[in-house]
Amino acid sequence: MRSLIDKTFLTATLFLVVLSSMQCALENPIAPTWEVDVNIPLLNQYTYLNDFLPVSKTSGKSDSIIAFSLDNVKIISSPKRVDLSQLDLQIESGTIKYNLGNHLPFGIDSGMIYISDDSATVFSSPKIVIGPLTVLPALVDSDGIVTGMSSNLISFALDSAQIAFLNGGTVFAGYSMVSYGTNGSMVKAGYSDYLHSNVLVTVRKKVM
Repeated sequence: MRSLIDKTFLTATLFLVVLSSMQCALENPIAPTWEVDVNIPLLNQYTYLNDFLPVSKTSGKSDSIIAFSLDNVKIISSPKRVDLSQLDLQIESGTIKYNLGNHLPFGIDSGMIYISDDSATVFSSPKIVIGPLTVLPALVDSDGIVTGMSSNLISFALDSAQIAFLNGGTVFAGYSMVSYGTNGSMVKAGYSDYLHSNVLVTVRKKVM
């Protein structure tokens, strides 16, 4: 008889515990979470032929298409302020994708991206450095005129410290380009030909 009473008491106790747990879950529901990918442009910059070309190396400057040779040259951009306030949530992971498109008849031997929290330290003491990225000369026709773009892409995985640095703040980004030139050869291009630097931050965020 006592065994039957104990079993009945135990069953009743378990039933009350289950009811209490259900009531607690209903009163304190867990908010659903999901992950979303957010893309924010860091740089979307066009660098034109004039930025690379010393006047002394050109011929036929008044023409839309000019012939020239190019020695070693390095270009450094001005720092650009970037608002990353959209990242002000819990970030699970992140990458920076650097795409370099070349519509010029000479290659880029080293493209670098620099990111800092101060415009004065973008190049001297950056927090994040991406590169080097190389890209071949643009496609040309039988007359040496540029007809198509060459491009290259690198993807840079961010570590936890770099994610924390980018998360929800303002940063400054800049780039440098180095070309070894045309090796003394004459090439042709128009002043509208360009180099396109596109840098994109992609992060996966947890949203409550």
